[in-house]
Amino acid sequence: MTTDTLVPIPIEDWEELRNLYQHNWPHNEPTYNLIQNYIDWHRIDRKLKDFRIYSLNGTWRQNGTFVVQDLYLLFFYSLDKTNDTVRRALDLVDWDYSWQVSAYHDTHRAVMLEIIKKHKLQLIFDIATESRYLRKEDALQFSIEVPAGICLRPLSGEDAVKANSLWPHRAKGSEFLLKRLALWNASVGLFDETTNEMLAWCFRLTPGAHGALEVPTEHRRKGYGTLVTKAMAVKLANMGCNSYGFVLTTNAASIAMFHNLGFENVAAWKQLRDLYRQDWPQHEIAYHTVHNYIYWTEHDPHITRTLIVYSLNGSWWQNGTYIIIDHTDVFMYTLEPSGTTLKRMLQLLDWHHSYLMNMCLYRDLVLDAYRLHQLPIAFDSEDVIYCVPHHVAHEFRYELPAGLSLQRIEPHYARFIYNQWLNKAVGTEYFIERLLRWNVSMGLFCERTRDPLAWCIRTQNGALGLLGVVAQRKGYGSLVIKAFARRLAEQGYSTYASVRHTNMASRRLFEKLGFSVVGEASWLKNMKGTFDGIELRKAIKS
Repeated sequence: MTTDTLVPIPIEDWEELRNLYQHNWPHNEPTYNLIQNYIDWHRIDRKLKDFRIYSLNGTWRQNGTFVVQDLYLLFFYSLDKTNDTVRRALDLVDWDYSWQVSAYHDTHRAVMLEIIKKHKLQLIFDIATESRYLRKEDALQFSIEVPAGICLRPLSGEDAVKANSLWPHRAKGSEFLLKRLALWNASVGLFDETTNEMLAWCFRLTPGAHGALEVPTEHRRKGYGTLVTKAMAVKLANMGCNSYGFVLTTNAASIAMFHNLGFENVAAWKQLRDLYRQDWPQHEIAYHTVHNYIYWTEHDPHITRTLIVYSLNGSWWQNGTYIIIDHTDVFMYTLEPSGTTLKRMLQLLDWHHSYLMNMCLYRDLVLDAYRLHQLPIAFDSEDVIYCVPHHVAHEFRYELPAGLSLQRIEPHYARFIYNQWLNKAVGTEYFIERLLRWNVSMGLFCERTRDPLAWCIRTQNGALGLLGVVAQRKGYGSLVIKAFARRLAEQGYSTYASVRHTNMASRRLFEKLGFSVVGEASWLKNMKGTFDGIELRKAIKS
């Protein structure tokens, strides 16, 4: 049996290693830029002090796994979804040395915690960050206005010394690190032209991120942090690079600043969503569900107060299993054929609430949870899932009767649609208004009265929903469905719809329009549980 060893990756192979991370950006972009950073640095100084890139047994070509040791910093990355290679590589690191493990992905956190436990390491700090991302094209739209008496210029080695003295994360070796960053990487400093006082600064870290961004206390609330962030983004864009920063999840001020500048939240949700790109379009609904909530939270971060995305023990990256709870609406999906992870998650939900399972593909698992928690069923509909591919819907043609028009439905029509809807419940009007505000909708309107005669809206999972018609048997329902499907097709999306199995009239309508059956789903709603499940959940967790 071969003994594992950490083998240095030769300098001449660094570009090949870097190119393994050319795909799936922005997720792999910091890894690509990290390697490129050291390629650039090696051209400047061919004897980089205290620096090595290692692989496990020289197998980096198989799955891109590598470990970087640079002064007191340790980076590691891998394309191995099992995490076996990176686990074995980290096990060989000399943990008698105090490393600052930096910028690793959430998908590797469980492995890092295993190593900490196995080697009985004492943590000095454990800081969670979220990624904020800005495309170079957007950065080039920035207008930078510098106040009179102040100037922007690159940082020097002396500036790095001051920056390190005020850096909350300074450590032994950090001053040397910041000096290298100032001399060899892009940087921006804001200075008083009269006194030469440094008022704000930003470095480009080795993984390519904005970092060590700081404004001294006496100069805060003047917009200086925003100014140097914009200047750095423009500088990087002119170099052909995108901008991103790793922001502490507890730093509300920085999060707000990046958000206001247009930096997107590139967090685990996008990585979770992208797991469902495989075998397209088999998992298209699961993909669009996560994408919908990414879009919504970017437009209104406050919705996260009533929105939760669950995984089991943080293991979403292994099999894509998730449960989303949005008020009382529940969406769930998994890539795990056995459904074991999803079953365990359903057992752990707080069933003292009444949930509506939306277009659920896992009927048996939900019913098992109902039985386990002794939950009465308030609503149960077995549906058929219909789909029309975007290339088919793109060819849909229709003629508008005189005096009628097709257009997006404005949010103020939520009350009207609510009054027409049969499935009213507490919060329904808000639910409709939210869909109208952010999602695609199609309404057929009387131009004289401005009243809607028929409508449909794209729901959270991307499906056609809330189909309604005021005047029956005039073909208005067919008209809005065709117009809606064509609108989605123009955006590159197929159209899905969930129709009750016994609703033969609706089923014939969709089939006549060219939709075909692609699966089955259930809509289930439980009554609030009264069974004391505390001991049960303890047993399940153990």
